[in-house]
Amino acid sequence: PTSAWAPTGIASRKNHPLPLLTTSASSRLYISGNLEQEKSSSQEKDKTSDSFLSASGSSTKNWKEPIPYSELTIGVLKETFPGENRVSQTPDSVQGLIKAGFTVVVEAGAGENASFSDAAFVAAGAVVLPGKQVLQDADIITKIRPPTDEEVPKLAGKTLVSMIQPAINSDLYKELTEQNTNVFAL
Repeated sequence: PTSAWAPTGIASRKNHPLPLLTTSASSRLYISGNLEQEKSSSQEKDKTSDSFLSASGSSTKNWKEPIPYSELTIGVLKETFPGENRVSQTPDSVQGLIKAGFTVVVEAGAGENASFSDAAFVAAGAVVLPGKQVLQDADIITKIRPPTDEEVPKLAGKTLVSMIQPAINSDLYKELTEQNTNVFAL
């Protein structure tokens, strides 16, 4: 029989929205994507099989332990760009994130221009807070537009999911990555 492969405590919940890779307990998933049975201790093991390879080809074993969803907070900021009426999360998407185990904090008024009230976010399970508090409490920040000059330093050490367009906003991207902000550009 197979069991779901996931770091301990992560993505192993029933009804998780993402498909999970399945392996048996005595299998190993290789970087190439091949799933093979582990060799017995009497056979010589491939020295790189226990390591992931970086883009440069060197092996590394210094991966941090995964963080369970229940220990992560996702923050939703209000868009301030003139004419921007979208919000990065809706009450429905917030509900899905909470069901997966995340905590979600939403800046007060974040959904107003998209016709989502603060009460709708609270009903979905989010906590509504002032923008400064969202930036302080969240591990992952979601935005539609790139962060403002005021927001950039507050994102140090956090993860940003936004349409920052790194090819166009190369200076912004460089500034974010130099301050150890993980950037997921949509």
